[in-house]
Amino acid sequence: MSDELPPGWALTDIGSLGRYINGRGFKKEEWKKAGLPIIRIQNLNDESAQFNYSDQQHEGKYRVDDGDLLVAWAASLGVYVWNRGPAWLNQHIFRVEVEERAVTKPFLYYALKDALAGLYKKAHGSGMVHITKAKFNRHPISLPPLNEQKRIVSKIDELFSRIDEGERAMERVSKLVERYRQSVLKAAVTGELTRDWREARKAAGQPIESGEALLTRILTVRREAWENAELSKMQANGITPKDEAWKKRYVKPSEPSLTGLPILPEGWVWASLPMLCGVASTNGISVKGANAPPGIPALRLDALGDSGFDYAARRYIPIANSKAERLRIEAGDFFVSRANGSLALVGRAVLAQEPPELVVFPDTMIRYRPADELGVGYWLQRVWQSRLVREQIERKAKTTAGIYKISQGDIAEIAIPIPPSEERAAAISLIDQRLSQVESLSMEQGQSRKRAGALRQAILRSAFSGSLVSQHPEDEPASTLLQRIAVGRAEAKRTMPARGPKKKSR
Repeated sequence: MSDELPPGWALTDIGSLGRYINGRGFKKEEWKKAGLPIIRIQNLNDESAQFNYSDQQHEGKYRVDDGDLLVAWAASLGVYVWNRGPAWLNQHIFRVEVEERAVTKPFLYYALKDALAGLYKKAHGSGMVHITKAKFNRHPISLPPLNEQKRIVSKIDELFSRIDEGERAMERVSKLVERYRQSVLKAAVTGELTRDWREARKAAGQPIESGEALLTRILTVRREAWENAELSKMQANGITPKDEAWKKRYVKPSEPSLTGLPILPEGWVWASLPMLCGVASTNGISVKGANAPPGIPALRLDALGDSGFDYAARRYIPIANSKAERLRIEAGDFFVSRANGSLALVGRAVLAQEPPELVVFPDTMIRYRPADELGVGYWLQRVWQSRLVREQIERKAKTTAGIYKISQGDIAEIAIPIPPSEERAAAISLIDQRLSQVESLSMEQGQSRKRAGALRQAILRSAFSGSLVSQHPEDEPASTLLQRIAVGRAEAKRTMPARGPKKKSR
């Protein structure tokens, strides 16, 4: 893109094109079951998300009506046009009073979408991001004449509608794929998938490991893994234990909550995630980073996918190598997202594949290290994708300031069905056989969505560089519009009543 603006255009900033009014910080005790809905970030990200309500009157600046332009500036960034009736606005969202002397609302909507894509790259945080109002207001925007703005919006709408049509078709297929995927996973986690396997074993007189024996073996392996890790630490520090007293530091793992869960097949057992790990879980690190070296590579939250990490989704953070080693991602590590603006994404998990180099993880993830001797890592990833686990997560997730969170304590209560080793191997084989084709289709659709997103960004870049539509010399230049705003604001300031002197307190 050339730095030279098209004829009639002017360079300005976001702040000059409107007033951006932050929502009110509603307290939890103010939430009611009736009144006007309170718009929180999750209500913008997910139209099915439940509202909280307020039956009180608040300042008019916090009221939102249909057609209002909203900008989420924390946790997840986004631009929205509200269309669900009168409501109150929560904090971390701007309501935009558009400066209509210089810009149309539809044009500003698209301009802000384009601007947020640039601001995201500079945003604070490695996962849950936010932008300061000062940086937001200062972000540059290339402004065309009003008539050209209308032509640009018309062309964007036309092109985006074609993309929308393709995405709707993909969404229909995605729903069918997910429905089939969940039916396979439900059969797997309830033991229905391996019913024939168990009956064949029983008919052949082959023994099936009891649930009690399996649980004992799991806990024995966990304790042995902990003891080995502790011995390694002591040896690294030059310490030789004189007796067995150090073993008393071992903390038994939390047991899962079994309320409302189905009955498992013979030989299966319920376990918690801490039961399956030989070392304690660990939160990641929160350090402001940059998009390029120098520094230690640290994943962003969006690196987490269903089939592994996207190791290219990273920032670079200034931490010591010794600290980076403690937070190094290793193949087989199991990561759970502990915070997200979407209820559907909080608690999402992934089994890490081998990283290409030393990479650490952000504080929006929790690391678990399943004991190698149990060989449950891949089963964990499959079970975690099922509705059985998902429903437990969503019941436990709590929301604060528009962010859904789940703690290590909550995760420790999640019940995970564990079949005996041989049956687990048989189940995994059957899952892979049945899901291999649909998961290939899902990956293709994921790539198609990325291409659609990239195409939208390319259209916006073209629009705001002046190359999407032609310029008309007779259009009133944008510089004239900006001058009109400056004069109007100066006049408003001049005629504003002067403040009286502050009264002295006695």
